[in-house]
Amino acid sequence: MPTGGFGGHISGDGQRCFAAGSSTTFNFIADRDYQIDTITVDGIEIITGEKYTFNDIDKNHELQVSFIPRQAAYTVPTTTEYGLIFLAALLTYFKKRL
Repeated sequence: MPTGGFGGHISGDGQRCFAAGSSTTFNFIADRDYQIDTITVDGIEIITGEKYTFNDIDKNHELQVSFIPRQAAYTVPTTTEYGLIFLAALLTYFKKRL
């Protein structure tokens, strides 16, 4: 049974039936500002992209995906002017605390 977590979903969420020997692909769709965190198949964490295919289905399987907020990228100025570097450090500090 494919289940997605908060922050996204799996195409075809819920329990589904397939003929023995068939194959099916599930796509993982993250909501805006989220990204895929972990993917587990039958309780084992796997590394994959944005989809997973079960080939030659011969038993029940469980597919779970969790999502996390996408991390913002910040550019810190590389100037020697103390004020600009200090301001960038303060902005980074306060962003992490929100």
